[in-house]
This record gives sequence, structure tokens and C-alpha cells, in this order.
Amino acid sequence: AGVACLRSKCPGMTEEHAFNTLEVLGCLQRMDHWARLEVVQEAGQWIIVGERFSPTFETCSTEGVLPICTTQALDMAQHDALAASFSGVVTYGIVDDPGGVVFYRIAAHVLPSIRSLHRA
Repeated sequence: AGVACLRSKCPGMTEEHAFNTLEVLGCLQRMDHWARLEVVQEAGQWIIVGERFSPTFETCSTEGVLPICTTQALDMAQHDALAASFSGVVTYGIVDDPGGVVFYRIAAHVLPSIRSLHRA
């Protein structure tokens, strides 16, 4: 029921992505350092956006979490587009088959310019 409800609110979201999103959302809701979680479309991707507090709760920032499965490839162009929306960092919530979630924070992909490669 949760997958169907989420898909009805997020046009074009696949059933697999809806399942992964609900798994990641459930984990984030159980963590002390996340608040105001919502699913939004950003840079062509359905992601979870929320306020992430520092370990001491002195600061917080708006961050994006992209739910993916263990077999899903990362597209660096999509990653960079998402990172540009969230201070250069995207957190990935990687859903394993048994329902476990592993979180990875990855900074924007930075390639050297062609000019700097030519001089090297």
C-alpha cells in the first residue's frame, strides 16, 4: 500500500524506486540527526530532502538523499546535477535485498580541465 501511495504522489516513479525510497525514508526517520523529510523531484530524480543536523546539533543543512539499489549504476552527470543543488554533496541510501540500508556521502565529481591535462 505504501508503494502505491508514494507512486500516486510522484508521477513517473518506478515501483522499485518507490520501494527503495520508503526503505531509506524509514531509516532516516529513525535517525536523530534528520528532520523535515520529504520526497521531491530534483535534477530529474525523485530524492529525499531533509534537514541534517551536525553530531552536536549546533548546525544543520538541507541535504538530498538518493535511494538506489545495490545493482544500480551511478551516473556522474546526474550526480553532479544533484550535488550542485545540495552544497556539492549527495548522500546515497543504498538498499540491500534484505532491507538493510547503507549510506554514502559523495562530493561533486570534479574533472581536470582539458587545458590542465594538456600542460601536464
